[in-house]
Amino acid sequence: MHGVPLDGGLIAAAVLAIFLAAMTVAPVPSASIVSMVPALDVVGVPIAGLGILLGIDRVPDVFRSAANVIGHMCAATTVDTMTRGDGEE
Repeated sequence: MHGVPLDGGLIAAAVLAIFLAAMTVAPVPSASIVSMVPALDVVGVPIAGLGILLGIDRVPDVFRSAANVIGHMCAATTVDTMTRGDGEE
């Protein structure tokens, strides 16, 4: 749509940018839009293209938020399990 050619390297760079940005995004609806900005910047797509995604992003955003919440719960459970014996005699 914006005439930006995407090769394998750019797609990999976008995936890496999204992965790194997603680690810091709060698990609330539409917060993942913020994580798309670095990916759009990496591949050279104008940020104006983000406006088009806002209309169709709600359904995929539900799955991203769910995966984020599950990841946070797994990390908290793992840390709790690993530290449960600390300080007990």
